[in-house]
Amino acid sequence: MDNRFSRAVIGISAAMLEGPAFAVPAQAVVGWTNPTTSTQGVPLTGTAALTEIRVYVATAPIPDVPTTAPILLGGNVSAHTYTQDVTNGQTLYFRVAACNGPSTARVCSALSPQASKLITLDTTPGAPSSVTVTINITP
Repeated sequence: MDNRFSRAVIGISAAMLEGPAFAVPAQAVVGWTNPTTSTQGVPLTGTAALTEIRVYVATAPIPDVPTTAPILLGGNVSAHTYTQDVTNGQTLYFRVAACNGPSTARVCSALSPQASKLITLDTTPGAPSSVTVTINITP
């Protein structure tokens, strides 16, 4: 093999390994239990029934007063599939709030405790396949 070619291939491979982290699409299924009573024990039925669930998602811990817009879901929803491109070592954080009342006077609970998931991508290469050997015999 020409040494110039092998040095070029090694140089390109090393540059690829040192490049920026790559992102891959991932789905997070977030589930929770909706409250059935108010903070004072009043059943959440009739006009007090839940009308909206707010799911907050971020790549940093979510404060008690979020600065990001929530994902808005119906009041009877207790799970959501969230899709985002993620990189190895990234953490996704989630918090949920339950709301009731009409859209003009909606009242929401405090945020749930923070749930998070560290993204760990297995970047171990698969084994080579379709290996062939050709032997030339010269008499």
